[in-house]
Amino acid sequence: MRQKARFSARRVRLVGASTEKCWPDPKGMVAELKQMGVELMISPYFYSVTAQSKNYPLALSEGLLVLDPVTKTPAKGAYGNAIIYDLFNPKARDYAWAAVEAGYIKPYGLHHWWLDCDEPCGHSKSMGSLL
Repeated sequence: MRQKARFSARRVRLVGASTEKCWPDPKGMVAELKQMGVELMISPYFYSVTAQSKNYPLALSEGLLVLDPVTKTPAKGAYGNAIIYDLFNPKARDYAWAAVEAGYIKPYGLHHWWLDCDEPCGHSKSMGSLL
């Protein structure tokens, strides 16, 4: 007999809503999905951070962000509020991986990733000066 999920698929696809409201028990959701034979896949944006992120102050203070060559301010990427970290800086790559590990791998055991990265190159008018 098919087990009824407590978490609706609709909740999994919400974008822009608060994490706590959409996923009040993320560990429970991951465990319940796994019991049903479903492994959660996430699509994280590894190339950027927002100023609202708890990870942003470190990125800014350590010089891990790409700077706009004209304004010398952190360069905006896709979706307006995303700020791109310097993918060519090994310290910045370590910073990004540490955030992924702390946010997805260690607390939830997530290990399936949907990786693509066309967004930074196609959504921001200011990106032309960075390419």
